[in-house]
Amino acid sequence: MQPESKSKILKEYLVSDNCRLLQAPKLNAEISAAIPDMVRNRDKTLATAQQQLGLGVTALNRGLDILLKSEDKIQALKHLSNGCRILCDSHNAMSKNRVKLITPSLDKTFLHMINESVSDETLFGSSLSEKIKAAKAIEKQGLQIKNASSIPASEQGGGGGETQRAATQDKTRAPAQAHH
Repeated sequence: MQPESKSKILKEYLVSDNCRLLQAPKLNAEISAAIPDMVRNRDKTLATAQQQLGLGVTALNRGLDILLKSEDKIQALKHLSNGCRILCDSHNAMSKNRVKLITPSLDKTFLHMINESVSDETLFGSSLSEKIKAAKAIEKQGLQIKNASSIPASEQGGGGGETQRAATQDKTRAPAQAHH
């Protein structure tokens, strides 16, 4: 959801006094002072998502209330639609937060591939294993090419020189064998 439309929709739904538990609970000041910044920031992100979930439920409740108490189905559908949009946006934000929490623990060589992945039924996409295999194969091929071309023939343990001498000897023998 675009930030402008999201902000507009969220401002439209205030949690009513009789549903205060739909508000994200504030972190106790004593606990906030006792925890590291990283944990406090993570809690702030989760509290924002929790607040949005509460607003989504509020929008759905408003739509249902209109359906039950009046004939204004268009207004009810508007609130139900907004509620669904808010909840879908929260769902998407939760997936993004999970990725942010997990990626620092992963091998840095695969981060570019992981950051480009799109969630489906799995958080990093169902084709992730194929992408990892392909990346490893490409890396292995690159190392093989690099190793073969970056080592001078004189330092290849004699293998390159012996092969070259054998090929030269074969060329010199070939005419001699043709005379037999």
